[in-house]
Amino acid sequence: MAKKIISSGRSVYNGHCHECGCKFTYDRSDVHHNYVLGGDRVSCPTCGSSVTHFGESGTTWPHHV
Repeated sequence: MAKKIISSGRSVYNGHCHECGCKFTYDRSDVHHNYVLGGDRVSCPTCGSSVTHFGESGTTWPHHV
């Protein structure tokens, strides 16, 4: 069976570094798996800190309604 897209996903994410406060955007190619800290991470473009990538919500905790 061929794959069909029902609705497109995100390709650009918003990031927020809790070390220096930098707010930034990034795409999936910037995300890497960190085997020491665990999970998917992205590096802050200002200070280089490792920031957790949470999938669709980017690097911020998903908001629960």
